[in-house]
Amino acid sequence: MSIEYKRISKEGAVIIPEEYRARVFGQKYWIFAAIDTEDHSWCGHLLLSVAEGVQGMIQLHELYVKPERREEGIGSELLEYAVRTVHQAGANRIYYKEITETEGAMWENAFFCERNGFSMVVANADIDCFDLNSFDQDMIDRKISLYENLKFVRFQDEKDPLLVKWDKKNNGRMPSISALGADLKLSRFYIEDEEIKAAIFVKRERTFQAVVTGICIDENHTEVNKTLIRSLLVLYAIDGAIRSKCRKLYIMYDEETEKKTVSSLAGEPDGSAYATEWVREV
Repeated sequence: MSIEYKRISKEGAVIIPEEYRARVFGQKYWIFAAIDTEDHSWCGHLLLSVAEGVQGMIQLHELYVKPERREEGIGSELLEYAVRTVHQAGANRIYYKEITETEGAMWENAFFCERNGFSMVVANADIDCFDLNSFDQDMIDRKISLYENLKFVRFQDEKDPLLVKWDKKNNGRMPSISALGADLKLSRFYIEDEEIKAAIFVKRERTFQAVVTGICIDENHTEVNKTLIRSLLVLYAIDGAIRSKCRKLYIMYDEETEKKTVSSLAGEPDGSAYATEWVREV
C-alpha cells in the first residue's frame, strides 16, 4: 500500500469529496490530499490559506484523515508535505486556531499540534457560539433596510485609501487590520464624512466557521448613536457570515456592552466553545 501526497488543483479535485470541493474552490485556498495509489482514493485532505495582513504567515484551516486510516501517520506526513510546499513559496510560519465545542476535544487536538511542532500562543474559553441556520434572513434584511441611509461597507483591498488613512489616524488606539488578520469579505466598516468611524472584525477560521474578534468605535467622533452603530455592525457581520455559507458564528467579547448588543439581536447563544491558537515556524 502506497500513499501519495500532492497539492490538488481545481481540475484534479474530483479525487476529494464533492461537498468539500464546493466549499473551497473559487476562494484563496491551497488544498492538499493524501491519496492511496492502489485504488486512487483519498485518505485525507488539508486546507491552507495566506493569512491576510501578516507577511509570510500561512493559516491551517482543516486537516482531516478518514477514521479507518488514522494511526498510520498520514495526517503528520500530509502536514509535512504541505509545510515543505509553502516554505518553498516563501512562508515562514503556520498559524492554526482550533475551536471546539468541548474542552476535552481541545486537548485531544493539542496532542497532535505539539507532536507536529506547534507552540500554543493563546487559550480562550467561553466563546459564545451561534448556529447561523437558526437566523431569519428576512428579519435581518428588514432591519438593515431601516438604516439604509447609514453607510456600512466592506473593502476588497487592505490598501484601500480609507483603511490606510484610518490606520494612520488611530496610531495604535484601535487594532489595525494587519494586527487582527481580519477577513475583509466578512468584516464591516461604518463611514461618516468619508472616514471610517467604526468596524467589526471577523475572521474565517474554517470554511464553515466565522469568528467575531472585536468591535471598534471612535466614540468621540461618531455623530450617530454608538449603540445603534454597534448593533448594526453585529447585524452586518451575521448577514455576511450567512451569505458566505458559514454554518456557525463564534463571538469573543472585549466588554459587556458587546455581549448585551449581541443578545438583543441574536438571543442567547446556542452554546459555548473553547479555542486555542498555535504557531509553527517553517
